[in-house]
Amino acid sequence: MERYHFFRSNCSQFGFTCDSLSELKSDESEPEGALANVLDLLKRIHKIFFYELGGNLIYRDVRQVLKTVRKEVLKGCKVVFSRIIPSKVQADNHHPWKMA
Repeated sequence: MERYHFFRSNCSQFGFTCDSLSELKSDESEPEGALANVLDLLKRIHKIFFYELGGNLIYRDVRQVLKTVRKEVLKGCKVVFSRIIPSKVQADNHHPWKMA
C-alpha cells in the first residue's frame, strides 16, 4: 500500500519532495486510493468477524481473522525473486521468501 501524504509534514518526514495532497487542494482517487484500499480491507475483516465465524461472539479474536487475511494477500500471485535471493542460497531460508 502506498503511503498517504495529505500534509506537507508527511512528505518531508519520508524524504519526498513532491507537493502534498493538501497543497494540491486535492485528494486521492476515491475508488483506488490508499484509504479506499484500507476501507475495503476493514469491511472484509468486519464481515468475516461478525458474519462468517461461528460460535459465540465473546470467544472470537480478531487477531485470528487478521492472520487469515494476511495469508491470502499473495494468493494467486506468482512472486519472482530474481536478483533478490542469490542462486547459491536456499530460498526458503531467505527473509523475503519467508515474508512472501
